[in-house]
Amino acid sequence: MLPRHYARWLFLTALLLSVPPVVFWGKPALRYAVHVAAHEARRYLPVRPSWIESHESAPEPATTAQHERAGFIVFERSVLERIHPDSHPRPDEIDPVLTLHATWDEREPAQLAVYPLRDLHRVLVKTTDLSDGTHVLPSSALDVRMERYYGASLSVRVTDRFGVVPKTLEPVSSLDIPFHKVRPYWITVHVPYLQPAGIYHGSIEFSEDGREHDGASIPLTVEVVPIRLEEPATLYGTLCVNALANLGKQKRVDRLLRQADLIFRDQREHSMNTMSLRSVPDYSETDDHPYLPDLEAAMNLQEKYRFPAPLVYCFGQLLNTDKIGRSNNYRKYKAPIEVPIASKVTAYYTRRFIERGLPAPIFIPVEEPSVTLGVGRHDPPEIRSKIAAQLVRAVHAAGGATALTCTQESVHAIGEHVDYWIAAFRRFTPELYRAADKADSKLCIYANATMMGQGTYFSRFMFGYFVWANDIKGMLPWTYPLTPKRFPRNVGNRGEGPMNVSEGFLGTDGKPIPTIQWELSREGIDDAKYMVTIQLLAQEARRRGAAAALEAADVADAFLAEIRHSVVRDAHRYVFEDDKTFEPVPVDVWDAARFKTLHERAVEILKSLLAVTA
Repeated sequence: MLPRHYARWLFLTALLLSVPPVVFWGKPALRYAVHVAAHEARRYLPVRPSWIESHESAPEPATTAQHERAGFIVFERSVLERIHPDSHPRPDEIDPVLTLHATWDEREPAQLAVYPLRDLHRVLVKTTDLSDGTHVLPSSALDVRMERYYGASLSVRVTDRFGVVPKTLEPVSSLDIPFHKVRPYWITVHVPYLQPAGIYHGSIEFSEDGREHDGASIPLTVEVVPIRLEEPATLYGTLCVNALANLGKQKRVDRLLRQADLIFRDQREHSMNTMSLRSVPDYSETDDHPYLPDLEAAMNLQEKYRFPAPLVYCFGQLLNTDKIGRSNNYRKYKAPIEVPIASKVTAYYTRRFIERGLPAPIFIPVEEPSVTLGVGRHDPPEIRSKIAAQLVRAVHAAGGATALTCTQESVHAIGEHVDYWIAAFRRFTPELYRAADKADSKLCIYANATMMGQGTYFSRFMFGYFVWANDIKGMLPWTYPLTPKRFPRNVGNRGEGPMNVSEGFLGTDGKPIPTIQWELSREGIDDAKYMVTIQLLAQEARRRGAAAALEAADVADAFLAEIRHSVVRDAHRYVFEDDKTFEPVPVDVWDAARFKTLHERAVEILKSLLAVTA
């Protein structure tokens, strides 16, 4: 007997083949059937993966007597470049001196790797305290993680190409490293708020079987810049997080609240400034006002972790406006019930958030109001846009702000003002800028591949320079990768997969295990923070009016203009992916060296502005 899902797909295919195309072509019924059949095919038909092996082009490294005594070579590579198991250190990467710069409360990463010259046993990496001669930056401020390799789909553009890539960053532990099998490590420095300014020196120590080797210590220098970077006027977060959507299930409340606390703390530590929730499925009232347990918990978490931007609330489950195929989808929508609920929830919780000293939420009333697909098999295709228009109108009338994940066509079909347009990367075209400006709406982008793909440049650039240079008001991918259901899967057991993971997504330190893309999204946000902070300080320097202040402001403005002019408005130009190997590659001037140079220049300009605006 065929499995149920295969039988279902075969039935839909047979149905399509039995309908004469000349009769129904272009009509809603067939369009809907084609959509459903294609969706089922993508979900259930087996994919035949084509595996692409990495091939290291660098020659075998030359070794020194110190390397031979230690049994390995330590090398540094940009966090934007992958280190594969068969990577060879390049001559300029060997025996590095790590030099990092960070502001208060900033996290700055580096990537080191151990290239073994023989089998190594119980290798452990740790950091020392850092000191500027007077003050100490403790080793607890440095996080050392080992990169784990996963078999993974290499590209979001080509679905059947797979390879083994470094993916997750687990808490460091002693580890055997076989001969010529490279082990990369990710080191992150977190500068505490109000840490005294200065240049701090320490080292990163490598030991084997508890023994430290001569030449197995890498010098580390961290310059602390005494300022906390400003938040951009951009929504940064992952849409529709499911962490609180099941709070109505009493047996799971404590566990769900604990997981949500971990997830949103992790989001804030990665510079996300907004929370976003997928709503609970059931509406309830207490004392004649709405009571939604997820929004009650969200207020506490937003206050606890100091999210400065408005919460983005996806109404889908509550109002039966989820996508077709999800739990509470459009087929169950009843306007006489859902519209009053939307009005009550908007009015009540907008007031409650403001009373708590929090920004008022932004409400997403429906998921993607398509203009080509109906709700049921014989519905007119525009029915979803009509539902969206009803709910947008209700939210606005109740005093709330609205957002939609949309295309230019679908948001225009609503005929109502929508405050935030959140457009998918795939449909994010230059025309959207003009259209959103004409509609007096804030333009946002959701680029899910920044989180779920294997890119490096792409994640950092899209979160940072692209959003900042084009004045985009939100980077909101619909994917938070660090939950039990979304934690990376080791396809075909080709890679290593997780080593120290509990509850499907937590490490031995009790925190969600980050992916490389998650870390690089924070780097991108920090790039944008530097630009915003420099711009504000330059304005302050001009108000001071002194010659030195004006000169520093001129340099800062020229720096910002240079970056803006090097970013084009077309998002599709920035794939950052080789068409054959699917390795991360630069686009235009945006290579690893430029990212590093821009960061170093930003630090120097920031210091000069601080000197004249103290």
